[in-house]
Amino acid sequence: MKTICRSRDELTLRARCAFLVVAGIVYAALGLSAVAVAQDKQDPFQGALFPVELVMGNQAAISFTSDQRDATVVALQRTQSAVVPWQLSLSASGERLLALLRQPRVDTEAALAEVKELLRLENRVKLEQVRLLIDVKNILTREQQRKLEAIRGLQ
Repeated sequence: MKTICRSRDELTLRARCAFLVVAGIVYAALGLSAVAVAQDKQDPFQGALFPVELVMGNQAAISFTSDQRDATVVALQRTQSAVVPWQLSLSASGERLLALLRQPRVDTEAALAEVKELLRLENRVKLEQVRLLIDVKNILTREQQRKLEAIRGLQ
């Protein structure tokens, strides 16, 4: 009886681990945008780009014009329309991977192929998010960028 319980506990633990791996991959793809990364203390862009939230949250302080706001909205809409289908595909791929990982014997090739697909989709999402950050920076004047750098330094 103990063997069965231990086996079930082991399967439950493995299922939880598999779920956490898949959830981590999906979370990274869906929730960890370049905008969030740019705000992190380990900024891979070393402060070269400005998160949309920083720009939009400081419009008055940087004298953000209505034309700049309109251009930012257009860039956001373009990014969102490009990214949403990939995010939905990421969710579906994550579900497929989880189903594969929950099997008593995991088909390694199928699981790795699904991970490869998840990573491909995640890279497309991140590419579009970085494109958005570049577009936002290009919308800003050099003076606005200096003001945002100062504001960011205070946070």
